[in-house]
Amino acid sequence: PLADVHFGDALCNLKNFRSFLNHINESNSRYIICAGDLINNNLLSSVGSPYDDIIAPGDQKRKIREELKKVKDRILVMIGGNHEYRTKRNADIDITEDIADFLEVPYQEDVSILKITVGKIDYLICITHGNSGGRRPGANLNSIEMISLNYQADIYIVGHSHKVMAHKALTFIPDGNKVKEMEQLYCNTGGWLNYGGYARRKLYRPQVRGSVQINLSSKKKLFKAVI
Repeated sequence: PLADVHFGDALCNLKNFRSFLNHINESNSRYIICAGDLINNNLLSSVGSPYDDIIAPGDQKRKIREELKKVKDRILVMIGGNHEYRTKRNADIDITEDIADFLEVPYQEDVSILKITVGKIDYLICITHGNSGGRRPGANLNSIEMISLNYQADIYIVGHSHKVMAHKALTFIPDGNKVKEMEQLYCNTGGWLNYGGYARRKLYRPQVRGSVQINLSSKKKLFKAVI
């Protein structure tokens, strides 16, 4: 998963972000799911100030497209975030859809369900940017688990909070005249900002930069998160 890059923010760690993209290209078995807030997109109506950005919003969109061109064949889907939605709300222009169209990759608004087949094994992955405002990790995990009330999947991916977390749980599903266990993985992908600015003013805890790596097996139904 790739979310919360906030490209254009003065605190965006471009070195870490570009290392991630290079890591994806080092193996043919690595793919990306984009889960929103790729650009910072501070507007006059935003909570954050446009004067905090070091790249104008229009250039943020154009330059992030150039950054992602090198991995465009590895992007499975793109979902918008609340930062991109600012322009959608004010001007009916969907920035994430524009980026996806430029890169010729699939786009879904708000929520996407992916069916990924590895070998002969099918995996269902539910992706959304998320909207949890909880400061503590437990609040964010609760928010991710709530998504499973709406969508049935093996893996759930959420961004927004910038916390790098993964949690497994069991549920039971019908299987003929019986029920069987179904393992589910809940992932909160991290962000790419250095500490400071809004987070420091609000006394938020500093967060680790980067993402959760999700490994899918081709031999049996097996998935795990690597942090």
